[in-house]
Amino acid sequence: MSYRRLLAAWLLLAVLMPLNGIARELGLKRLLDHGLADVLSAILGVLIILIVTRTIFRIAPGTRLRRLLGMGALLAAMTIAFETTIGRLEGKSWEQLLTNYAFWRGRLWPFVLLTLAATPLVWGLSPRTRSSPSPPDPG
Repeated sequence: MSYRRLLAAWLLLAVLMPLNGIARELGLKRLLDHGLADVLSAILGVLIILIVTRTIFRIAPGTRLRRLLGMGALLAAMTIAFETTIGRLEGKSWEQLLTNYAFWRGRLWPFVLLTLAATPLVWGLSPRTRSSPSPPDPG
């Protein structure tokens, strides 16, 4: 898979995932218990990630595990940088930003982020999603 496709998927997710958050805050939380709204939003976020990456990624047979893991780490790093930048521009403190990662307090964002980071590996190891015939990945 090229880094161009990785970036295209990430940019699409950078548009869709905030829309999921807006739908949670303006819709789901008005209709449902806040905890349930958060769970449904996390599930929807995971589905969005899986659909977008499944559609855009084209991982060549023979792509090395190291490269797949590196791509997943890059996706996670770009997302954390994006979230942090937006949060700081909105005036949130570092403590407020770190609260989103407190899975031990029931926060689901780390699991959504982990899903994103795992997608190159998931789709790279899945025989159905590998692009055909491509030369082995040099990296």
